[in-house]
Amino acid sequence: MRREDFANDPTTEAMIMLGSNAKKRIIFLEGDADFTFWSFHLKFEDFNASALVVEGKESVRQCVQDASNDFSERVLGLVDRDFDPEIRYNSNGFLGVITSTHNDLELDVLEHTDFSRSLVTSLSQTKVDKSGVSAKDLIDLSITVGATLGALRKVNKDKALGLDFHCYKIKSRDISLEKIPKGDWFDANSIYRKYISDKKNSDKISNADELIEFCEEEIRLACGEMHLCRGHDVTLVISIMHNIFRKSGRSSRNGDDINDLLLGHITTIEASAMPIFSDLVTWLE
Repeated sequence: MRREDFANDPTTEAMIMLGSNAKKRIIFLEGDADFTFWSFHLKFEDFNASALVVEGKESVRQCVQDASNDFSERVLGLVDRDFDPEIRYNSNGFLGVITSTHNDLELDVLEHTDFSRSLVTSLSQTKVDKSGVSAKDLIDLSITVGATLGALRKVNKDKALGLDFHCYKIKSRDISLEKIPKGDWFDANSIYRKYISDKKNSDKISNADELIEFCEEEIRLACGEMHLCRGHDVTLVISIMHNIFRKSGRSSRNGDDINDLLLGHITTIEASAMPIFSDLVTWLE
């Protein structure tokens, strides 16, 4: 159920459903995209379960906590990891909530499906051949840019800086087409400064150079670039790459288009290999 379908607040709605059916179980989700994804791959009614969208990670945690007072074994929350420790169903930190393996569901999906298949038909083979990259290379390059911004997001969270990331969106001019795939095809320092020098953020930072050094250190220490990424940053850059290399006459894409395309691309067999998917199925069964 999406939020607009509730007659009551999410916790009350869940309590009514759980109280009226002794075998009913509830899965709390962060947003509509999650609902669409999970409802496509799992028929919750076959497990006597319902999914409720409650808008946001903290809301999911709160709803699970509130409903667990009376129905501790019958409620579950699915949330994005967002640089927090990963929580599996059988882990010590499990308190009714499990997380994505990467920072969000989109990245888990990206890891478990060959998304480049859905891009190939829209790309100009001439442009791709001339640049020396493939559709898969474009995704890998997008992950590299996503990790750059992700490093800033992680430092911001770790140091509780409170930076506003809505002040700027990476654009095609941040990427040097003629330098792909070799050379300095994007300037990480320049991207960082577009965020930290914005008037919404500048007063929150005492030393911009030091902050950038922290970001560079995060990238050096990361166990793979995707570990630092946020899905929507990656899909935004994929959309930029798509538009740079798209065939003449093909429609341009934005980050939301690519995000929806990614979530809709994975097969149920592929999705079942995701740890959060197998955790959910184990809980349902």
